[in-house]
Amino acid sequence: MEAWAGPRTQTWIDSQALSVFSGFAKEAEKAAHDLKGNSIERWLADRIYMSVIWAATAARRAYTLLMWMLLGIPLILAAAVDGFYVREIRKTAFVSQSPIRHKIGIHFFRLVGIAMVFWLFLPIPMPIVAAPAMVCFMALSLWLWTGNLQKRL
Repeated sequence: MEAWAGPRTQTWIDSQALSVFSGFAKEAEKAAHDLKGNSIERWLADRIYMSVIWAATAARRAYTLLMWMLLGIPLILAAAVDGFYVREIRKTAFVSQSPIRHKIGIHFFRLVGIAMVFWLFLPIPMPIVAAPAMVCFMALSLWLWTGNLQKRL
């Protein structure tokens, strides 16, 4: 993100994600500090720390996705409008819409939505192109969906 949008954008993403979890992390640290007895309590304290780390990672990814969605809204709107006009052109040219493509667009849109949620909580490092690729795939699936709607609604 920093390479494409600049260091201020990366700083904003990090500050927003950290501000969300600063109070939560302090409370988790207090709870984990009291658990320093036997091995089960140490294990529980480690789980508390890992939960905070994964929640912070999910928050950072959510803010990154939010930033890319803000940049990708014009692309998504353009894809939807273009799909609508493709549909209108096909209606007047007596070209049939493809119900298979329409169904692929619907399923692909749902799949991208589910992939966005999984991407937030997936415990592996992701490449930098994951968030913009999801936005582009969302635009493509919306174009397929609207471009192949039935003629008469």
